[in-house]
Amino acid sequence: MEETKEMELSDIFYVLAKKKMMIIVITLVCTLISAVVSFFIISPTYQSESSVIVDKKMVPILNIIIMMCLCIRILLRPMQA
Repeated sequence: MEETKEMELSDIFYVLAKKKMMIIVITLVCTLISAVVSFFIISPTYQSESSVIVDKKMVPILNIIIMMCLCIRILLRPMQA
């Protein structure tokens, strides 16, 4: 009868430590390839869609909030010479 050896956790760590450089190189190469493809080959596509349902009772409050946002945006805008 043939005996089978069970793999222990220390065996797995030994193999991972032995192949550590190969794992690092493969990871870096794949990361570099994906970065090159995403920056230089794939053209960016931006798409957005939204819808807002406003209750008639909320219109005055929303107007106040919008005005506050516009004021903050104007105040935070950089000074132009």
